[in-house]
Amino acid sequence: MEDQTPHDSPPQSDPPPAGPVPPVNEAPAAPGFVERAGTLFSKYPQVSQSGEGAMPPQDEKMWAMICHLGGLVCTSFGLGFVPPLVIYLMQKDKSPFVACHAREALNFQLSYLILAIICVALIWLVLPILILMVGGIIMLVAGIVAGIKAFDGEFMALPFTIRMIK
Repeated sequence: MEDQTPHDSPPQSDPPPAGPVPPVNEAPAAPGFVERAGTLFSKYPQVSQSGEGAMPPQDEKMWAMICHLGGLVCTSFGLGFVPPLVIYLMQKDKSPFVACHAREALNFQLSYLILAIICVALIWLVLPILILMVGGIIMLVAGIVAGIKAFDGEFMALPFTIRMIK
């Protein structure tokens, strides 16, 4: 004899609520990033697609990489801010992607120049020597990683950077 009771049907999901969608948390989780549903999204410009910008995408990536690596090469002469500054002034109107990387590299180089000047002024203490050595290692590693990411078309917020140029 068959059971005459109705079988349980799979649970039905509730329809989405009518009305406006609740606002997304627009508070910056990190400089230049917006958090949405637990994920960080970059506000920084992306590489232009073929034919959209004044410059081909490969050129944009190359200039962005040169901003970071050129600053590292010139740092030993105390002029690490010059390559990103020159590139920023030359390319800022042609590519938002390059301008963003040049600003970040310029702020990074100026921040470490200020750190170096302070450490040299206090060289008679032991701590500034250690800070300068650790800062140099961080600068080298972060600059190389940022240059590689720039060539991949991505953005990297550089550590310990005072963002003086917006």
